[in-house]
Amino acid sequence: MKDCEQILLSAWISGDNKEHIKEFDHFTYFPELFEAIRKMRPKDINILTVSKTARIKLSELAKFTSEYMPVMYDPYYRTKKEEKIKAMLLDLAKDPNSITQESVEAVYKEFDTLHAVRVKEPTDLCESYKNELEKRKTVEPLKYGLPTLDFITGGIRRQELTTIAARPSVGKTAISLQIAFNLALKKHKVLFFPLEMAPFQLMERIACRETNIKHEKLKNPSKMDEKDKEMLKNFFEIYGPVVNPYLYIIDGVSRLAEIKRYIEHYKPEVVFIDQLTQLDENKKFNTIREQFSYMTQNLKAFTMSMDIPIILLCQISRSGENKAPTFTDLKESGSIEETSDNIIALHQTDEAIGDCTPTDLIILKQRNGKRDVKIPCMYRNEKFIFQEV
Repeated sequence: MKDCEQILLSAWISGDNKEHIKEFDHFTYFPELFEAIRKMRPKDINILTVSKTARIKLSELAKFTSEYMPVMYDPYYRTKKEEKIKAMLLDLAKDPNSITQESVEAVYKEFDTLHAVRVKEPTDLCESYKNELEKRKTVEPLKYGLPTLDFITGGIRRQELTTIAARPSVGKTAISLQIAFNLALKKHKVLFFPLEMAPFQLMERIACRETNIKHEKLKNPSKMDEKDKEMLKNFFEIYGPVVNPYLYIIDGVSRLAEIKRYIEHYKPEVVFIDQLTQLDENKKFNTIREQFSYMTQNLKAFTMSMDIPIILLCQISRSGENKAPTFTDLKESGSIEETSDNIIALHQTDEAIGDCTPTDLIILKQRNGKRDVKIPCMYRNEKFIFQEV
């Protein structure tokens, strides 16, 4: 119940569902904070005014509200309301003489508010679609940078969760970084969460791809000649002003609430998360499948509420390594196959030929388009780049 109270208070402080405050008489675990909020006018409630009224340090209140996500509100609100109704019924049972028409109606009223449906106007489908078509005329769609993939999918679309799935060491991070870098070059704001690699490792891959310096030399700079050093210097001079303002690499962040805050702060056009297995939450899960389902469902909710696309990387098991990935390989990864709008699988089709590894991009799912489409590519291992054949 402590979690319920924290989520409700955090929501009200954040400006959500403030109309519910008057429905409660007291909070058990945070009584002083609740009383301070209850006495304030709803329009005056924000983190600064609550900090001052409740005499709580702003930093402490910010930490208190940091776990809140809008998708968590309704179940916790219902739990708290049910607790209130249960307490009212217990009070009546303890003292039957207190049962009056008024007390019974009060209980019914609480039931009514609990089951009330927030009614909103129905969407005008024609008008909504017309507006979307107008946006598509004026706003350049985000592109993967791989022509066939962009043609079949229409590019990276708002409010969609796209999962890139592959077995280990097939190129998930490479292709996601390639897409992110190309978008940044075109001045699209990109937010990238590398949960498995350090920022310098990502930068090393970019430098390797954008210059002719061999990866072995970047790992051991003492082996670089003057030509290599000059190329690297030129690369940094170009990278700084051209890409840095658009490609935001945020390391050390793995919890959904933190990711949400960074999205709200930087307001990117697209978000990359590498990868699902490294996402964490201050919540106990009974199984890995339950944990992954929770993560993907919340990320899908983010795409809808924030009107952005999210590209999530997902690792699938090595079992059946020689055959192309299918939905069956995703079954242990929670609700990915149900929640994702698009699923793109990478599959190494043959042994490497020198620097190149034949790899198929397989569109396993596309909510609004063709599926089970294979796009032959070559993965250039030394340059960390995918090219369509």
